[in-house]
Amino acid sequence: MLSDEPKEEEPVATITLHRPVRARETDWEQWGLPIIVGGCALIALIGAVVYPRTAELWHPMLARPDWVPDWAFGPVWPAVYAAMAAAASFVWRAREREEVCFALSAFGVLLVVNLVWCVSFFALQSALLGFLTVCVMWVLTAVATAEFFRVSRTAGALMLPFCTWVTFAAVANAAILILGG
Repeated sequence: MLSDEPKEEEPVATITLHRPVRARETDWEQWGLPIIVGGCALIALIGAVVYPRTAELWHPMLARPDWVPDWAFGPVWPAVYAAMAAAASFVWRAREREEVCFALSAFGVLLVVNLVWCVSFFALQSALLGFLTVCVMWVLTAVATAEFFRVSRTAGALMLPFCTWVTFAAVANAAILILGG
């Protein structure tokens, strides 16, 4: 029998494949990476301003061991700061994980202590204060690096050049102190 009434169609089950959509970042979340990169760049810039002034006057008068290559400081510091910024960026990108908060906090404190070292050693021209500060910086570097490894192996690996450089700076600072600096 034919009928003029429209026939009701049976519902058809459909499956839609899609990637989960990440919730829109809040205002402060979108500023994380620029703050990390900017913070590292700012600390590096302050160091670059402080170092040349003392390098011309006080630094040449210091009794330094022969194995301290003065030429290395210019290219090494920017390179390790870039690696540190990249490492912290990897940690920031993994911020859904709980352990990121302590890792990034340790990193922030490390940056501040790094600035304090630069000012205490170069601007204040104190090898003793510089040595004490670089010892604290060495411990903070180890803590931040270990925490970065917990979050991301890549982030931890990117911190290793800084670990090496801070160790070198601590030994060089100690040698300067022993030699009467």
